[in-house]
Amino acid sequence: MGCGFATSRAAAKLNRGVPWDQAGDKPGSAGNGPATRAAPLGLLFCDYTPSPILESRQHSEEEKEMEGECEQGTGKEKDVPKDKEKERKKRRKAKGEQREEGEEAERAKRLMKAATEQAFITHQDRRCAAGAIAMAGMVYICLQCHPIDPDDAIERIALWIHADNPEFAKTFRKLKKWRKMKPVKAGKALRKELASMISPPPFLFLY
Repeated sequence: MGCGFATSRAAAKLNRGVPWDQAGDKPGSAGNGPATRAAPLGLLFCDYTPSPILESRQHSEEEKEMEGECEQGTGKEKDVPKDKEKERKKRRKAKGEQREEGEEAERAKRLMKAATEQAFITHQDRRCAAGAIAMAGMVYICLQCHPIDPDDAIERIALWIHADNPEFAKTFRKLKKWRKMKPVKAGKALRKELASMISPPPFLFLY
């Protein structure tokens, strides 16, 4: 099949020394190249973890807190009263959950940035960036180690792309309805969107 016209033009510009953020087609050219090559980003970022420095800093803060609570006794953890020990475990659990949420947010942020930048190399239209985020995001969500709720996955991705392209996000949310239709009826509904949308919604309906 080969590459698309926009990708060919961008490659030629890059070969001539044009900066990567100036090589892509201007808004109005909204092909599906950025979306079709974005899926591996979901794999890349699905198991992203914070840097060792950040992890070490977080553990150090927890250790300092433990030491402060132990000062009333002999300095040993076993001297902490049971009620304080219980409260400390509760706080540590809450902090662990907050850390996981923070890591999840960081992964999503990095994924969206990478998807947007790789799209910009060939297509500067924001619809292309939104499509790339949608494809990479769906792979990312499917690779998580918990049951996947399709409607929840659709909503998460719609929220990710809403800031850059509210109209795309609005259409993307229609997948919740389309996926419950019979294939022929869903196909007709999808076809109506193709005049103004690039391919991720139909692709993800089949996905």
